Amino acid sequence: MVERRVPVQAGDSPALSVGDIMTRNVRSCRPGDTLAGAAMAMCEADCRFLPVGDEAGHPIGVVTDGDICLLGTTSHRRLSDMSVRDAMSGPPETCRAGDSVLDALRIMKGRRIRHLLWSARWGFSRGSCP
Repeated sequence: MVERRVPVQAGDSPALSVGDIMTRNVRSCRPGDTLAGAAMAMCEADCRFLPVGDEAGHPIGVVTDGDICLLGTTSHRRLSDMSVRDAMSGPPETCRAGDSVLDALRIMKGRRIRHLLWSARWGFSRGSCP
């Protein structure tokens, strides 16, 4: 079966919201967690990045499998001896579940990022897109 997609033009009404396509219940980590633990969590969840949250659960950064690989191969230290803080980027770009997918894609293109966190009203990380 071939899926045919209709291109969306600027000015068209968006058919989908971020809430329609986002991954819910994403795993996350803390800045003090080890990179080995973060890599294991990514492996278990079959994902390529983790949001990094503070003690209250607010998103403060993101760590990707690429960040871990780069630091792991250039630092000559064990992943179990390095923390997520050493590799994470931040602050993360976020959106809301009600935002249009087109707006989310514009943010991702403008920031040159592949993942966008969506957050609830008070800034807590709730999921990711895509």
